Amino acid sequence: MAETERLDGRDGAIWSAYVGGATQEAIAAEHGISQQRVSQVLAEVRDSIGDGARMDAALLAAERADALLAVGRPPASSRAPQRPGRRNLRWPPQTGA
Repeated sequence: MAETERLDGRDGAIWSAYVGGATQEAIAAEHGISQQRVSQVLAEVRDSIGDGARMDAALLAAERADALLAVGRPPASSRAPQRPGRRNLRWPPQTGA
């Protein structure tokens, strides 16, 4: 099966959802199939598409993960968090009097 055919229809929708960050369980529920079948479809798609397409999908997934981690978290270079104590129960720690 050609790469473009493999990414059409249900298999393409499953692949797109997976590289978009959906869990296999969520994809299975959406398509009315088992998580094991989702795993099989993903393996079949990986085997049928070229290395470049897999690398593109992996890079996209990594970029999305980085973007999700960046939301609501301070950058690693900012002040290190302190262990909560009796006077420091909130993050970020409150400064001042």
